[in-house]
Order: sequence, then structure tokens, then C-alpha cells
Amino acid sequence: RPPHLPPLPLSSPPQSTSLQRALYHELYMRWVCPVHERVRREVDQFGAQLARGVSIGVHKRVETPGTALYQGAGSSSVFSCADFVRAVEVLISRLSRSPTRIFLATDDANSEDEFRAAFPERLCVRDGIQRVSGGVNPDGTLNEVHIRSPHNPRCTVRDAADVLIDALLLARCHWLVHMDSNVTSAVSLINPRIKMLHVAELLH
Repeated sequence: RPPHLPPLPLSSPPQSTSLQRALYHELYMRWVCPVHERVRREVDQFGAQLARGVSIGVHKRVETPGTALYQGAGSSSVFSCADFVRAVEVLISRLSRSPTRIFLATDDANSEDEFRAAFPERLCVRDGIQRVSGGVNPDGTLNEVHIRSPHNPRCTVRDAADVLIDALLLARCHWLVHMDSNVTSAVSLINPRIKMLHVAELLH
């Protein structure tokens, strides 16, 4: 059984955060080994593209009242696709080497078109992933991929595997532009060397 470690704080000095990421990464390497055939195949094949050159990962959540609430006290919305595109453009302008790949991991059905228009040659997106438009369904349930409802009867274990694949691929990148998310937290522990940049940091 892994030893108990305190939860990562929402905010802490860089040295403390780096140490905690390293400790959790050590436990991840010791205890976690994905064995699902599709997960391993896609991570190996797609990850090879991200390993070449410089890769920027982007994790963009779909907007629902639930995802908005997770962004912090008083938040009523999430950052838009246009916000994320602008944040990536700001990051690119600051890098000494131009990125060769921009990997977009998202459950937002509208994100790919906007990113494709902005980064047509460098964008990488996994095909065959269930994505939604967000918001609230007529019966009041959240319109999210991972919430089963009469409006989303397709919610399956395959969708859960897709989240894991996205997280492992984001961890192959050199930079990650993100909002607040459990997936983002996991990526920071899977790869303690990835440089994490919240979209708000890049827009202000």
C-alpha cells in the first residue's frame, strides 16, 4: 500500500510544489501501470508524435454550470475557446523554439474548429472522441460527456478510457495550457517536468 501523502494545496511556493510533484510522481511510477490495450496503443502511437520537437498540450473543458463552479469561488463561466487560442499564441511568442505540435485534449465539441483555424499545421486532435456542446439539458442535467442521462445514453467505460489516454498524452508534452481540472492535476504528477501554465496567467 502506498504511504499516505498530504493533498496538493491549491497554492504553494514553487519549491514546495516541485517537491510534492516529484513525490507523487515517484508513487505513480511505482504503483500505476496502464494495461488496457487500446490505452497503451494510442499513447505509444500518438505520443511518439508529441515526443518529437516541442509540444504544447492544451486541456479545454466544455462549459457547464458544473465546470464553471470548479474554477473557483464566484466563477460563473469558464474560459472560452478564443481565450485558450489567445493564451497559446502568447505562450508561442515567449518560447525560444517554435512548437512543432499543439495537442488539444477536450470534451468541447466547438474547440477543434477554432484551434484548427488558428494552428492548421501544428494541431493534433484525437478522432472518434465523444464531445458535447455543454450547457444544461432540458431536464436540468448537465450536458457533459461523463454524465449519463436520457440526453447522453452513450456514456460508457470507453469515455473514461479516453480521459486516461488524453491525460497520458498531455503528460508527453513540454508545456500545458490549462484551466482548473482533476485531469490537469494528474498530468502535473505523471510528468513533474512539464511546465504548467494556467490560461489566466497567459491572458494577464
